[in-house]
Amino acid sequence: MAKDGGWSSLSASGLLVLLFLKLPPVGNGKADFQVLGPQDPVLAVVGEEAELRCWLSPRISAHSMELRWFREELSPAVHVRRAGRDEPEEQMREYRNRTSFVDRDMAGGQAAVRIHRITMSDNGSYHCLFTEDRAHASTTLWLQVAGTGD
Repeated sequence: MAKDGGWSSLSASGLLVLLFLKLPPVGNGKADFQVLGPQDPVLAVVGEEAELRCWLSPRISAHSMELRWFREELSPAVHVRRAGRDEPEEQMREYRNRTSFVDRDMAGGQAAVRIHRITMSDNGSYHCLFTEDRAHASTTLWLQVAGTGD
């Protein structure tokens, strides 16, 4: 009986299994991290500033990630940070020159966006999205705006 290394006994389905094991993994959008934020609404007063914080669990670096704060639609956004730089061309007109990125501890997965000169139209929900390659996760934050009482 000649030895052929066992290849003749390998079925077609066995070859397919070996082929799939050799293929690189394809991302499905499911992240190995969660994005968290404050449970209670962030309180702000018209004309003042508000900070929308979010962080990763587990605490991993967010330096290579895209961070996006948005309202109902992904784009245009309230604020986008990609590759360590702000992306003002993706920003909603009503937030231009009114937001700034706050590096809380990017190495530990913490970041925030600060909204300056709060208006009543800033009241409501915001989404904080962290994306790395094809993996992404988000959380929802609530900004509660009060008038000045004047």
